Amino acid sequence: MIRDLIELAKPRITALVIATTGVGLYLAPGPVSAGRVLMTLVGTVLMVAGANVLNMYLERDSDRLMERTRDRPLPAGRMNPRIALWYGILMAVVSVLILSLGVNLISGTLALFSFVVYVLAYTPLKKHTDAALQIGGVSGAMPPVIGWAAVTGRVELPALVLFAIMFLWQVPHFLAIALFRKGDYARAGIKIYPLERGEPAARLAIIRYTLALVLVSLFLYPLHIAGTNYLLSTLLLGGLFLGWGLLGIKKSTLAWARGLFLISLFYLTALFGVLVLDAQTPLPVLATLPPFQLVDQTNHPLGRADLKNRVWVADFIFTSCAEVCPLLTQRMKGLQDWITSEKLSEVSLVSFSVDPETDTPKRLADYADKIQARSDLWHFVTGPYEQIEAAVMQGFKISMGRVPVTGARGFDVVHGDRFVLVDRQGQIRGYYESNEQGLALLKKNIMQLLHGGL
Repeated sequence: MIRDLIELAKPRITALVIATTGVGLYLAPGPVSAGRVLMTLVGTVLMVAGANVLNMYLERDSDRLMERTRDRPLPAGRMNPRIALWYGILMAVVSVLILSLGVNLISGTLALFSFVVYVLAYTPLKKHTDAALQIGGVSGAMPPVIGWAAVTGRVELPALVLFAIMFLWQVPHFLAIALFRKGDYARAGIKIYPLERGEPAARLAIIRYTLALVLVSLFLYPLHIAGTNYLLSTLLLGGLFLGWGLLGIKKSTLAWARGLFLISLFYLTALFGVLVLDAQTPLPVLATLPPFQLVDQTNHPLGRADLKNRVWVADFIFTSCAEVCPLLTQRMKGLQDWITSEKLSEVSLVSFSVDPETDTPKRLADYADKIQARSDLWHFVTGPYEQIEAAVMQGFKISMGRVPVTGARGFDVVHGDRFVLVDRQGQIRGYYESNEQGLALLKKNIMQLLHGGL
């Protein structure tokens, strides 16, 4: 009985689910506890296992007609179907509870959606349309998205790329099986691509989906999820997969189809392995900014809360500065031009005046006009000296102060000359020198934060 219960859950598929969910967990930005990792893996495995059990329950009659499935517990008569039915339902319910209550609601929702699609759409449609393969692929591609959402609480662009990789990979993988098992599928009355549209059409579909897979897998590089080693490996692995597929374009054999099946397994294993090994190192969370409330050059209030859900860069200047400030402002103007050209609507620039008694909103507005700063993107902020000092020194950990000198004012303003990168949650993610190398790294890290890569 125990062995049959394990077999119903399809342990080989379960192992794949653990691996792909783990990839999503590993790549997602942000800290995650061991307990949350465990609950995510257990919850996702239970959902997939429950879906597999109910799939076997619903297909127990057709499984008797197929050589590779006739010895499963239900078609072989070793288990009461009602036991399998409640076994699958129980695992699905426990999975939703674990993911929704122990991880987060979005992970539970994604898992439930995947379960419903697999059991209530894919399984019954297999006898009606060969498009069931793509419908089932939606469920099969969900584990890395669940892993990502378990960490971030969101479905971001890199998670969608992982979904697309898994979805596209499944088509040539299962079409290869369909080609060397089509007799089994014909006896069971299951609609598969080679039987419905012919083997030549199936071979062309393999090429189309494999090519799309290779192209989509490259997207993780510009998203800064992985580096150059991943990019090169993707091209090599994709060339192997696509090259083998092209060998069967004119005439396929059982050996070719079995070879394609094995290469597909190698491709996915190697691709995700290199992806994990070459993943970009997450940016550390250096500090969380305390709340502040100042005013910008338009005399509108601007505080940390107003910048929530935006990635932003801070620098520290004053308008009468004749030394380092013009260079900092020039660099920020370059960042503004880059942000505009890249259409990065979620990025802001904030220049804190370290001489707020002189730099009134009107003076900052004149300064901003002079350098052609966009008021919707680049904020120049001022306020009471004590509040500026607290925000700059205690929040950003940037030095500022006044040095006594002879002259009308009796002091000079001194301050740090680094840029600071702040994420959507108001956390400091990096400090950057105001040189070309520092700016290049800053731009790279901005893109990583925007696309969820760090």
